[in-house]
This record gives sequence, C-alpha cells and structure tokens, in this order.
Amino acid sequence: MRIIRHTLNNRIRGAVLIVLSILLVGLIPIRNVYAASHEVEIPYRQTWTNVSGQTVNESFEYRLTALNGAPLPDEATGEFYQFELKGNDSGVIKLHFPFTKPGYYKYLVSSYIQNRNSDYTYDERSYELMIMVTNAENGLGISAMTIQDETLAKYPELPFSVAYNVKPPDPEAEDDTEEDITPGTTRDRTGPAGNGRAGAAGGTGAGTGNGTGIPNPETPAAIENPQTPLGIFDEPEDWALLNLILMILTIIVAFADGLLYFTKPTDKYGDEYEDEEVDVKRHGFPRIMAIVAAIMSVILFFLTEDMTDPMIWVDEYTVWMLILFIATAILTMMSKKETDPDQDDMEPAT
Repeated sequence: MRIIRHTLNNRIRGAVLIVLSILLVGLIPIRNVYAASHEVEIPYRQTWTNVSGQTVNESFEYRLTALNGAPLPDEATGEFYQFELKGNDSGVIKLHFPFTKPGYYKYLVSSYIQNRNSDYTYDERSYELMIMVTNAENGLGISAMTIQDETLAKYPELPFSVAYNVKPPDPEAEDDTEEDITPGTTRDRTGPAGNGRAGAAGGTGAGTGNGTGIPNPETPAAIENPQTPLGIFDEPEDWALLNLILMILTIIVAFADGLLYFTKPTDKYGDEYEDEEVDVKRHGFPRIMAIVAAIMSVILFFLTEDMTDPMIWVDEYTVWMLILFIATAILTMMSKKETDPDQDDMEPAT
C-alpha cells in the first residue's frame, strides 16, 4: 500500500507560501480601494459690488453637496462641505476625494444664506460640478472636471456674484425740491421711461426707473464642452458577472473544505475508520486559510462592484478574484486528510 507522507517542515513551508500569496492578492486590490484620497483643485471667482461707500459685511458662504451617491471630500462636515469667500476673491479650493473606482462623480455647489438681507442681491444660481475619474498607470486619476449651471452653460470656474444695493446720498437731491426744473435741462433727470433718475453712477445705465439700479456683475463667458478622454467606460459605473461567479465558487470550495474537516476518513472500500484505528492528520491550518481566502473574495467583490449598475463580463478586479479562487482550490488540495494505519493495506484517506 502507498501512504502519502510529508514532513512537518514541508507542510509549514507550503502553508507559509500560500499565506503570503493570499496576502499579496488581497492587499493589492484593497490598496487601490483604500488608496490615498485624490486631490482636486476647484477654481472659483466671487464678484463683489458695493457702491454705497460704506463698510459692510462682504463674506458669504457656499455649500458643496454630493449627487447620486458620490463620495464627499475628506474636508466635509456631515452631509456637505461648506466654505466662505470674501469680497472680490478668486483662486482654487483644494479638496481630497476618496474615489474608489472609475466613473463620473457629480456635486452641487450653491450659496448658503442663513439670514437673508434685503439690502443685498445674492447669486441664486446653482452649479453642477462633475469630476471624471479614470484608470491610470498607478491607479485612479482625475481626467477632467466641468462646471455648468441650470442652463447647461459651462464655465472655467465657479462664478459667484454678490452686490450691496444701498446707494450713497445724492447732494443734489435737496436742490431739486427747492427750485424749479426746466424740462430739457441737465438738471432734469426724469426720462421718458420712468419718473426716477437714470442708473446710478457705476451702474449699467439700465436702472429700474426709481434710482435703485445696481451694476450687473460680470458673468464669466461660457466655454466649450471639454473633450472626453479616450479609454474610459461608456457607462459611469458597471459590475462584472465573472467576479460574482468566481466569488460563489470560492465560497462553495472553502465551505466544503471546512465541512470535510469534521468527517471521518474512509478506506478504499468506502468504510469509515474508527478514531482508534488510525492516526488522522486533518490539516486544519490550510482549511482555515481557504476560508480566509473566501472571506477576502466576498469583501473584495462588495467593495468594488455595485450590482445596481450595468453589467459587464470582466473588469480590472477579475484577475484578483480568479487568483483568490485558485488559492482556495490549492489550499483545499493541501488540506486532504492523511492516515497512518498500522495495516499495510490501508489506502490514503479522502
């Protein structure tokens, strides 16, 4: 009869190699999932208009909120990121987003006004910020970013406009009440379009007919749609069917291997040995590692796949799901029971 024999050192050496392989397989995709957040520079410009000559509050707050389940930046507090701009200010806001896979991520940026003051004119527009994430040589990368308003006009930066409407006193206004005004003279400020003064100095000249017209803040010119980079998914998100199949097969193999640990070995005729008849080596450690590999396969699948998105056959994580399945199968073969009976006609256990 032939009995399979392996020394303890060989078993330990083989198990260590398998453990290192599993760790390598597991850590590489998880490193991509939990990679350092991606820095995104968002340009902005706030236009502030104040013709009153008074010193008034010129700081205004804005909020960035996520759309369609997009991840918020690390700097966010709660369900939004809030920032403040002062006066005529422009620059970039540096935020760090924990993107985990390629796609189009959308955000809404709008003004946040706690106590509205009728002396101010606020920018009521909301802007959609879209960040395009694609695969790069060293993981994920930011390929493009667009800013557009409700009319789908696109801008090179977030444009905010705020104005203070109170006009400075006109020293000539008192004279108008004390002397007659001859129609057609330069003192006559009553135009044919209304009974008030024309647009105040510094304004656009359009006015409102009653002297309360304010300058129209300059609106940034719309820009053309940026060209979509090549080599990205046609759909914003997708999940791989083969990854699901490999995960299920890995679970089945590991579960069966774990159950076989508790069964009794049999001889070549299918009869079970009694515990006192043979010395059974059950090899529990490889079985445990097979179960660990199956657990890692489940974790990796649910971290990288969203089954509510469109389905494809394979993606960049399929190779790691396949390696986890192969590692589980190898560990299952290594965990085959061995018997060392006293009789020479005993067959290796199954």
